Formats: sequence, C-alpha cells, structure tokens
Amino acid sequence: MKKKKWLAVSLVALMLTSVGCSNSSDKNEGEKETTPQVTAEQKENTTNELDFETLFPNEEIRDYAQKMIGTEAPDFTVKNLKGEEIQLSKLKGQNVIIELGSTTCPACIASYPSVNDFKDMSGEQVKVLTVFPNESKAEVDDFFKINKYEKDEEVIAGEGLNSIFNDYQVKYTPTFIFVDKEGYIQYVHVGGDVSDVVLSSMSDLAFKTTLTQSFNKTEKVELQLPEDSQQAEQQSTDKK
Repeated sequence: MKKKKWLAVSLVALMLTSVGCSNSSDKNEGEKETTPQVTAEQKENTTNELDFETLFPNEEIRDYAQKMIGTEAPDFTVKNLKGEEIQLSKLKGQNVIIELGSTTCPACIASYPSVNDFKDMSGEQVKVLTVFPNESKAEVDDFFKINKYEKDEEVIAGEGLNSIFNDYQVKYTPTFIFVDKEGYIQYVHVGGDVSDVVLSSMSDLAFKTTLTQSFNKTEKVELQLPEDSQQAEQQSTDKK
C-alpha cells in the first residue's frame, strides 16, 4: 500500500484527543509500559505519514496510537440487537469505524448523538459499529431507552463473552478504531470529545473520504412561501 500525503495542520487541529472513561481492562499497577517502536510492516500498511506528536498530544494515547496504527485489526464476531451476526473480516472492502464503549461511561453517553449524526451523514462511505463488549443486550437496550437515543442494526451488545477490549488493548472508553477497506487500522481516537464534524475530519484523514467537504457544503433551497404571501408578492409585481 503506497503512502499518501499527510493532510494539512488546519485539519489536524480539529482532532486533539483527551482521555475518556477508564475501562476495566487497565493494566495492573506496577506493570511498566514501554514506548512502542513503529515497525516497518506498520509503516508499509499505514496510508498516511502521521505527525503523532501533533495528532496525539497526550503521551499515553500517542503511545497507543503508535502501537495500533498500521496493524491488522483483530477479527471478531458479534451479534447486533436484532440477533444478526456481524463479523469484522466480512466487512473488508468497506471503511469501518469501531466505537468501543460502555453503557455506564458518561463520555460514551455524551458522544453518542454526534456518532449517530455522523452515521446519517457518512452514508455508504463509512460503516460505524457501536460495540459495548462487556454489556448484555438488556443493558444496551436500557442505555438507549434511558437516554432516548435511536439504535440501529450497527449497535452491538458483546454480552461479555468476547475479548474485544483485550484484543484492541483498550484502556478508556469510548475508543474509536478506524479500519480501512483492507482491514488495517489507520487511525484511533480516545475520548468522547467528538462531533460529527470532527469524526468526518478523522475519517477524511484515515480513509481519504471527502465527508468534511460534503458536511460543509451549503445547498441552495428554494423558499416556499405560504399561499397568501405568494398572492401578495404577485400583486406587488403586477403593480410595478
């Protein structure tokens, strides 16, 4: 996969990260973290030449990004709230964002409306899977009922029977994993400080989509006047 040019810093400015809610998969105290070395294979499979220090000012998250970006996304098979099976490897050929969250995480609760707006905006360009790995279907249903959020076939309850958090080495929720059409991780974002515009900017960086342009495009809509106003306008024109 050939590297493509890094996007301008003006776009990067929208994507500064912050830490979200702590996840139960945190490492034990005293266990040392080592600064990851980006391998040649990772570089080969990374679409962009990323400025990690600018994109990830938080050192812990920067280390996580360097460890994950350019690696093949671990496969998983889960069921959505309708009981339909979804396997990540079968989604190759599509750009996929995996949002790994928790129903009790305030940052996940706060960010979901923006995630939902992004789903509507991105259409077929990006598929978003909202995954709650440790929660049951009943808990996820309650999450949407209590918060009055819409749910769809891409919302997944993990039932606590899988190792997604461990496989993706997730320490904080929500964590967003950007997986390209070939199945490689191209970007990560940790924290709930997102909007639909920020998500579109990240998608454009990771997948070379043009969602930001589409989102900011203003379409001219013809004003529909009430019938009385149309008659008054016509009379005024006739008098001229």
